[in-house]
Amino acid sequence: MNTADENHLKLIETIFSRFLVQTQSDNPQLSRDYFERFTQLLNQTFQKYPQLKSSIERIISSIIYPFHPSNNVTFEYQLRLIRFSLRQHLQLNKNDFLNKIFHHSLLIYSSIVRHLSLQIAILIYEHDLYQSFDNIFFSHIIKLFSPDPNLYVRNTLAQFLALYISKHDQYELLNQIQKQSLNSDLIYDILILLDQDKQQLLIKQLDIYGNLSDSTAIRAFVLKTSKYLIDEDNIVFYLNRILEKSLSDYVHMLLSIISSRYEYHRSNVKLTACLKALFLYIQETEIEEIDENEHNGKFYFQVRINKEIKIFSSIFSFCS
Repeated sequence: MNTADENHLKLIETIFSRFLVQTQSDNPQLSRDYFERFTQLLNQTFQKYPQLKSSIERIISSIIYPFHPSNNVTFEYQLRLIRFSLRQHLQLNKNDFLNKIFHHSLLIYSSIVRHLSLQIAILIYEHDLYQSFDNIFFSHIIKLFSPDPNLYVRNTLAQFLALYISKHDQYELLNQIQKQSLNSDLIYDILILLDQDKQQLLIKQLDIYGNLSDSTAIRAFVLKTSKYLIDEDNIVFYLNRILEKSLSDYVHMLLSIISSRYEYHRSNVKLTACLKALFLYIQETEIEEIDENEHNGKFYFQVRINKEIKIFSSIFSFCS
C-alpha cells in the first residue's frame, strides 16, 4: 500500500470513528444524511481503489463487534454499517449473525433499529447467507416485530417473512402467523408477495376468502388475487361488507375485480348481476348531487346521476 492509499484509508477510518464518538457522547446523535453521503463516497472508493476494500472491511468489523449495549444510537450506527457492508458484499463474520441481531435487547425500544435489522435479514437471505430453519427463531420474530405499528417495519417484516418461508419451503408457517401475529393484516401482506402458483394453492388450502374482514391490506390482497377464485360467492359476500361502508369504494372494487377476472377468463356471472343491480339503482335515482353526510351515526348517499349514468351504461354493455 503506497502513501496515498495509507492517507486515504486513515481519513476513512477517522470519519468512521467520529461517527462512533458522536453516538457515544453525552447527547448521542447520528447524522443519517452525512452517513449516507459518506457511504456513497465509499462506493466510489471501492471502484477507484479496490485494494482498500479489505482494510475498510477490517475498520467496519472493529466498530460493529461487539454490538454495543449502551444506547440506541450506537446500535443504529452499527446496524447501518452492517447493512452497508452486506449491500457492498464486504466480508464480515456472519457466524450466527442474524440470531445475535434479532435477540439484541435494544430492538424492543426503537422502530428504526427494528427496520434496519429486518433489512439486514433480507440481505442475508438474498445472498444465501442464512442458517437452517428454526421454528423458535421464527416465533421470536413474530412476537417481536408484528406489534410494531410503523408502516416501514410492517412492510419490511412481510418481505422478510415471505423470503424466509419461501427459502425454507415452510408455507405451513402461515397458519402459525395467523395465530401468533398481533397484526391481523400480516398474512395478507405476505401472501401478496408470493408467486402466483403459491398464492393460488395457499388461498385454497387456508380458505383465505372464507371469512374476510376489511382493511387497506385486505383490499389490496383481494384486488390482486380474486381472479384466482372459481366460485364468486365469497367475493360477493366480501363486497357486500364494503357496500355497508362506502358506495364509491364498492363501485371501485366491483369494477376492478370484474376486469381482472375477465382478463383471467374467470366467471363473472354473479358479479355482473351485482353490477346490473347497481345500474338499476342508479337509473331509478333522481337525486343529482354526490354527498356523504353523517347523521345520527348513519351515512346517506346521494348519487350525481347525470354524469355517472353514461359511464355505467358503457360498463354495463361491456360486461353483459
